[in-house]
Amino acid sequence: MQLVPSASALGGNLPSNGQLAHGQGDISTNGNTLVIRQTSDKLAIDWESFSIAPGYRVSFVQPTVNSAVLNRVTGSDASTIQGSLQANGHVFLVNPNGILFTRDAQVNVGSLIASTLNITNEDFVGGRYRFSGNSNKSVINQGSLISTGSDGKGGTVALIAARVVNEGAITADHGRVGMAAGTKVLLDMGGPALLHVEQGAVDALIEQGGAIRADGGRILLTAKAANELRTTVINHSGIATARSLSTNEMGEIVLHAGDGGGVVVSGRLDVSSSSAKGGHIQVTGSDIHLTSGATLNASGSTGGGTVLVGGGWQGSGGLPQATTVTMAKGAEIDASAVDQGDGGTVVLWSDIHNAESITAVKGLIKAVAGALSGDGGKVETSGRILDAEGASVLAGTTKGNSGLWLLDPDNLTIDAAGRTSITNALNNGTSVEINTSSAGSFGSTVNFTGATGDVIMRGGDITVSPTRPPAR
Repeated sequence: MQLVPSASALGGNLPSNGQLAHGQGDISTNGNTLVIRQTSDKLAIDWESFSIAPGYRVSFVQPTVNSAVLNRVTGSDASTIQGSLQANGHVFLVNPNGILFTRDAQVNVGSLIASTLNITNEDFVGGRYRFSGNSNKSVINQGSLISTGSDGKGGTVALIAARVVNEGAITADHGRVGMAAGTKVLLDMGGPALLHVEQGAVDALIEQGGAIRADGGRILLTAKAANELRTTVINHSGIATARSLSTNEMGEIVLHAGDGGGVVVSGRLDVSSSSAKGGHIQVTGSDIHLTSGATLNASGSTGGGTVLVGGGWQGSGGLPQATTVTMAKGAEIDASAVDQGDGGTVVLWSDIHNAESITAVKGLIKAVAGALSGDGGKVETSGRILDAEGASVLAGTTKGNSGLWLLDPDNLTIDAAGRTSITNALNNGTSVEINTSSAGSFGSTVNFTGATGDVIMRGGDITVSPTRPPAR
């Protein structure tokens, strides 16, 4: 059954030659607008083409906010969305030839899933959102994608392809934004995972240079390369914001590059809160680089949040463990409490059991207690080889107990710059604990006179002659 006029009749400005594949619906055109009135909960349409020209609009009128429509392109043209796409429910757009939302695109829907990987009608109707395919084309957003959700709950924006690029703006407050690069991807519309890449893609890549906002929600970027060569698969140079709104709406940002993929962060990750605790930031992959422009903010009015880069505290929690973690000078991580409460937790970790493991920290890390009350937070910088020369760590307090900076390498040498970093931390009320499973050494006698924190040394052959600060 043909649902819409041919492409020639519409001048190529609107989707053409739609064939009903599942469910019931009615199609009508009125000037520059194409309206799909969906009367079944699930509707699947095969289109010869699906593009929207500037000044044109496609509107889906769906039975409920939970209803879903699958739009599959069977022709050879990519989908170019330059006009307006509107819906009150879930809209799936699948085109193996590629999908481009241009700078003029205006998308306002309950939820949007755009993919170059295919999904069967059976899986779609059954709520099993399994995408697979060998397309090497991209999903690119340069416009405005807005998920409105329903009943006070946010919706979902998910972009799925071998290569995903965001140069525009994506908004899903109280909801979830996901990008997945691979050839086999599982989408969980109701679960916490959202997206799981089951099979990698050659040259898999996520380029996030735009703006993503999911305040009170979750942002997930996950990619997996098909080969074992370590390569960057996630490049985040833009702004991702998932601010915590309340105890029940904690923001979360996750960048996951699999076991062999690299992550470069040169932009901003923000899960801060002006009224609650800071949220959760997690960055995992084999090689992680926080450049001089990177800012990771998990500060909160009533307590600091959590920032995990390369693994969990002491490698715990089952997170993938990085091989190299680099935090450049000028990069900043903040998990402080602003007004009251304890400072949060910050971890920069590379696998200490891997002979190639290196953690290099040159930037500023803060997990300070609130100005009115609270204890200092916890900071860990660990790797088989650890270079903390030039690092600045602040986890102090003016009202409670000092925070902790844990250095836990296999082997550690602290030179003059390293001694300065530790002394500065101590002077700012941060206790320092140094563990080495092998041999550690200091370039010369270290004097911590005047420090207000505590020094704890544990290891094989560490030799140190500190002057113990007076008891407080």
